[in-house]
Amino acid sequence: MTNLLTEAAVNPSKHMSATGSIKFRSETVYGHAQCTRDIIPDDCQTCLKTALAELKGCCSSRQGGIIVSRNCNVRFELYKYCNASSYLLTYPNPKGSNWKIGIVALAACALVVVIVIVIGSCIACLLKERGQQRGVERSHLALLQELACPRGAWRLWNEGREMELVDPSLMDRSQTEGIVRCIHVGLLCVQEDPADRPTMSFVVLALGSDPICRNLKTQDMGQNFLLVTTSFQILLLYFSIANLLDLAYADPPYSLCSNKSNYTDNSPFQNNLETLMASLSSNASVSKIFNTSTGIDPDRVYAQYMCLNYVRNESCRTCVAAASQDIRQLCPGDKEAVVWGELCQLRYSNQRFLGHLDVSGNIPQQNPKNISNPEHLSLVVNKTLSSLIKKAAFGPSANMYATGDEPFTGSDSVFSLVQCSTDLSPNDCYTCLEVAIKNVTTCCYFSRGARIFSRSCYLRYELYAFYDGATESSQRTVTGKGKKENTSQDDKFRGQALLAMCFLIILLSMLFALVLADPLFKICSTTEYGDYDQKSPFGKNVKIVLETLTSITSSTGYNSAAIGEFPDKVTGKALCRGDVTSSACQTCLRDASQKLLKDCESKEAIIWYERCQIHYSFQNITSLDVYAGKYPDMESHNKSVSDPVHFYDNVRFLMDTLSNEAALNRSKLMFETGEIKFSRNETIYGHVQCTRDIREDECHKCLSSALIDLKGCCSSKQGGIIVSRNCNVRFELYKYYNTSSHLITFPTPQDGGNYSVYTYNGAYINSHWIFHFLSEAKKKKTKSHGKKSPNIIKGISRSHGVHNDSRRGYMAPEYAMEGIFSVKSDVFSFGVILLEIISGKRSSGFYLTEHGQTLLAYAWRLWIEGKAMEFVGPLLVERGPAEGILRCMHIGLLCVQKDPADRPTMSFVDLALASDPIALPHPQQPAFSLVKIVPAGKSSSTDPSVNQMTVSSFLPR
Repeated sequence: MTNLLTEAAVNPSKHMSATGSIKFRSETVYGHAQCTRDIIPDDCQTCLKTALAELKGCCSSRQGGIIVSRNCNVRFELYKYCNASSYLLTYPNPKGSNWKIGIVALAACALVVVIVIVIGSCIACLLKERGQQRGVERSHLALLQELACPRGAWRLWNEGREMELVDPSLMDRSQTEGIVRCIHVGLLCVQEDPADRPTMSFVVLALGSDPICRNLKTQDMGQNFLLVTTSFQILLLYFSIANLLDLAYADPPYSLCSNKSNYTDNSPFQNNLETLMASLSSNASVSKIFNTSTGIDPDRVYAQYMCLNYVRNESCRTCVAAASQDIRQLCPGDKEAVVWGELCQLRYSNQRFLGHLDVSGNIPQQNPKNISNPEHLSLVVNKTLSSLIKKAAFGPSANMYATGDEPFTGSDSVFSLVQCSTDLSPNDCYTCLEVAIKNVTTCCYFSRGARIFSRSCYLRYELYAFYDGATESSQRTVTGKGKKENTSQDDKFRGQALLAMCFLIILLSMLFALVLADPLFKICSTTEYGDYDQKSPFGKNVKIVLETLTSITSSTGYNSAAIGEFPDKVTGKALCRGDVTSSACQTCLRDASQKLLKDCESKEAIIWYERCQIHYSFQNITSLDVYAGKYPDMESHNKSVSDPVHFYDNVRFLMDTLSNEAALNRSKLMFETGEIKFSRNETIYGHVQCTRDIREDECHKCLSSALIDLKGCCSSKQGGIIVSRNCNVRFELYKYYNTSSHLITFPTPQDGGNYSVYTYNGAYINSHWIFHFLSEAKKKKTKSHGKKSPNIIKGISRSHGVHNDSRRGYMAPEYAMEGIFSVKSDVFSFGVILLEIISGKRSSGFYLTEHGQTLLAYAWRLWIEGKAMEFVGPLLVERGPAEGILRCMHIGLLCVQKDPADRPTMSFVDLALASDPIALPHPQQPAFSLVKIVPAGKSSSTDPSVNQMTVSSFLPR
């Protein structure tokens, strides 16, 4: 969306509109951004940025979202919803498509072999070079011992002759002051007492800030320190320093000056401030958080410093001393200011701020290096920080400070730190850190690390151990004075090389495992339901449930299980495709269970493979009527067909027929396969399936929703699949299942287009699909499509016993009496047909029956008397659910209301027939209908409409 924003606002050829797409794992995200053309590009960019921020706030975890405003709109979806051609964007470090996985595996094998050979060669060369250099090192060491003994550098420094220590090659090319400063920092780092040595953060600060005093402890140094002497080694030191400065990624100090009120030189306020700043560093030697004040109002000065809890007192004192100088230089004359150093923060004000939460002016700083999978990092960071802020704020012994690490990838972990000022209440501390999490989520989504500087709290996370006490897998800590490592450098180097080779082998194994067992789709509901520990009672119950489902489902194809008591109760269910064997079912479920245990530690998860699916949750999921369809990306689904309209007509006919068979025929175990001839050389194969814990009407409703999603994603594709918790649908141009299937014939003009399968045999009355065909047929201008509509009408008429030499239709009363024709006229005709389908009776001549009234009047009377089921035909009563039938009758009565303004639109009718949650208004009294029979030979092939809006290719009957 950021790229589209720039394209729409900056590129004049785009007319302030841009569309694009980007691959996201197995799916494609489509988006567009657009502005009205009456605003200038800068205003367009501002509007789109605001809309994008709101889009992130509302829809960052959703599969689609849209923000509309007066001057601009933004939208994204997981399907292509616009007709404009869009260019494919590439996200940093994209993953390969599934269809290339085989090629990737072969390429990976070749690459690993080459890497192993190269690494082996490098190891041999380096070991050889080390052997050659060993003699040089011995002689060099002897020279060092002669010219510069362990105390030599210290002695030269004390005597003021430190430049005698410097290599001659540096004398001509470097500034003397910088060299002396580096010697100073180096001597600080090699002091004998480890407590006296500075931290690396202080070293970074010392190398990047103004000159510091040359105070050194006068005690002797030990023997174990590093003296850099050769030019090559000094250059390496400079490179290391540069990397450290890059790692810090922002140069402290950071300051925030109020500029609201100022003090004058030599004023009482300035004198109080100077006194207070001079005394703070002495307190930092014994306390890491300190509050104080001096003077009397209105010249009273309140001050506070806070060092990070892990730093030593000496480092805290040094940081506070530097901050007290910086704050007066950065905010001269201000009566209120705050400055943040690398290890501490310092704040003063003329107003009492102790105990008051202040999150205004928070400063975010992000690591300049980006991450390739920001979504995963964001989940891990939010999980870790959410746990830490509770520990820091409400933990009885946490002292409002908490650190933690969480595994991120195989080689990286996320290290996090949070801290509050101890003068805050627990609730204020929690609020401050919660705001900091929101700040860091907004500013630093793509970064490898970030930190938030706030007046009342501090937050930071990185992919490396930045605080004392944190350990990384690659680090080895050496403690004690003057101790040497027992392992030689050569052995250490060989160990690292062996570790690298093992890592490559493991990586190759994982790659092959991915190729052999790749799920269609997986959902780990981490953010919504929380996580569990595998060693906890809930984790043990999850493992038992998955093992149980694997063993008991293979013989039946479906089963459910539950174990434990609240809150550790786990329920689960497993389903295998109806055509797979018992052994194949068990193998698939075993792989799925292992995948869930490995990748998901959430309290609810579900995974789909081609042959099976398995689902567990902390809540009761059996008979849970929730539909949330997913579209897994497959190779065949990226290919389009040449005639998408005719192709999907066949697909929809096949899938609707299979849905009715699977839902109505319980002996089919809610599974059905079928095939339909699309052309001379092509056959469409499909299957539908529901879990057996839901009712027939719930199965049909789930399948109907899945078919709607299938049309949205795959109407022009050579294959498609939709998976959900309770049902799955799929079609392909090849036979992908093992069982035999019956051939379904698509209605053609030669056989009269009998669609009775959608009337009496379809207990769920997909009559809106019939109207879809009527609408599509009248829009087509080609000869072949122009012939479709009459035959569809013949099919409907034949199901009611009407002779084939005429076509029947219904004129709305306002058109018959006054010649008024509108879109509501078609709605009226549709309503009459729908009521005919439900009753199994024709409207024509109905008044001659024993009821003595029109079909519409009869339906209305039974409806208001509460006897609506007496209106339903016997076939539907036997095979259809009463709730669905009555809903269709309700919609039919809404369509035939006397006042056209009260009738719904066809879009509302289609939506009402497709989804139950839509509330329907109470129907008003229907109008009468006139029936007209027109001989088929006198029909006209021209369109009777001028504006193309309500044209019908069939005549009233």
